[in-house]
Amino acid sequence: MPEVEIHFTPRSLSNLKEIATYLKVPAGSQVLAVKYIRQLKERINSILGTFPEAGKEIKAQNNAIRQLVISSGHKGYRIFYRSEKQNDRPVLIILAIYRENFPNDSVLSQFLEQDDK
Repeated sequence: MPEVEIHFTPRSLSNLKEIATYLKVPAGSQVLAVKYIRQLKERINSILGTFPEAGKEIKAQNNAIRQLVISSGHKGYRIFYRSEKQNDRPVLIILAIYRENFPNDSVLSQFLEQDDK
């Protein structure tokens, strides 16, 4: 069981839906795409739940945001997250999930300015 609680923002859940939609075509099945997303979420929870500081720290408007690249199958994903305290317990907030080769620097800077909206 993960040592740290992990919450997904609406943006990160939307990113996962976009990934599932993208994968549905080559997989030929919504069921396979959903299974893949479930496995990706489990991998995020497993890694970050045990090693919350595994990601590289990047600065964004006085907030420390971390970025972790996770491979899942033959694809890589960039996970953007930050750490908070809720009820005196550490909680990781997953802000966004993108393919490893996206976003480019201009999109990334806009994302970091907006934080988790």
